[in-house]
Amino acid sequence: MIEERRKNPRIELRFKITIRTTHHGLHEVQDLSVGGLFIRTTDPSMFGQGDEIELVMREPADNKLMHLNARVAHVGQNGIGVEFSNVTAEDQKALKTCFDLFRYTLPKIDS
Repeated sequence: MIEERRKNPRIELRFKITIRTTHHGLHEVQDLSVGGLFIRTTDPSMFGQGDEIELVMREPADNKLMHLNARVAHVGQNGIGVEFSNVTAEDQKALKTCFDLFRYTLPKIDS
């Protein structure tokens, strides 16, 4: 049995996100939690576990532009799992609001 390491539930939610690193580019989010997200990318091997990255996205609930710091927690075949770091109180509130808004209308992912 695989041990679940996620601290927060997640929901399947698709939207575009920009990763601002040496691998700058537009990618697609596959799922979201208040603690992180999974980003689909064509070449996940560009990233390593522990890499610090900056994310730029429009918060899906109110279209607010957000700049978030994150750490790559997992590199998979189809993308990367990232954990948010140093999130401001305002951005944490926006992420929670977005998650709560969509959690009852979108399917929960059970891993």
